[in-house]
Amino acid sequence: MKRAGPSLADENIECPVCYLPAVMPVTLPNCRHKVCYICMKGVTQTGRPSACPYCRTRVDERFLKTQVQQISIYGELPRNYRAYLASMENGDEEEEEEEEVDVKPDLNQLKALVEAGNTGEDHQNPSSQDSTGESSALKPEDGQSDSTTEETEPAPSAFSDHGANCKKHHYWLYGRRKGGWWRYEPRDEAAVEHAYRTSKTKKEKILLAFGQYYIMDFNNWIQYKEGDEDNARCITCLHKSDMKHAEVIGIAGVRTANVWTLD
Repeated sequence: MKRAGPSLADENIECPVCYLPAVMPVTLPNCRHKVCYICMKGVTQTGRPSACPYCRTRVDERFLKTQVQQISIYGELPRNYRAYLASMENGDEEEEEEEEVDVKPDLNQLKALVEAGNTGEDHQNPSSQDSTGESSALKPEDGQSDSTTEETEPAPSAFSDHGANCKKHHYWLYGRRKGGWWRYEPRDEAAVEHAYRTSKTKKEKILLAFGQYYIMDFNNWIQYKEGDEDNARCITCLHKSDMKHAEVIGIAGVRTANVWTLD
């Protein structure tokens, strides 16, 4: 998901919630402190009276619903976030690399082969044996039948047309209640991408940046807050070239000024 775009973060402002350069920072109406939009959104959804993370001044959460900023729908995070995003997107690749082993016959196995050749006995190839001496090539995984041992996870385009766009230079979007789309905040976008790439069932629970668990259903291409399936929203994945043709209102609830939505 390599892309390039203007920065969404102000590196001169440290968010008091995530302790990183504030992403799409909002200025709180009473105390004038600045916080990441998505972090402040999380503060307002704790079930307690909303207050400034700095000074605890009460905050009317309604001001978050009217945010308009001069940001680009193609905006990205600065280098400070690259390690975080890389860990989300490449975590599955690192796990696979750690599981790789170099299988070589040991000296005793080689001697057994030589003796078998001399005596005419029928021995299994050592590369097909596990540590117990049983053939791993003929033994299915626990809980699986022989017919499923060679099955592989389908390519994204095999289970949904949405997935055809999820190759490179793409963006994740979720539906707006009144029509149109919001792009995910890039930190959440990385979490969605990771879930999409690594899920075996195409239905995963992920923790979004504002502290709420959401279910990502890539079979039906919807998302919903854990325990609240009745309020599901559509999700999709768009290539950068298709973004200009979609009704993308902004990013994660922050409306984008029209002049800044041009590519």
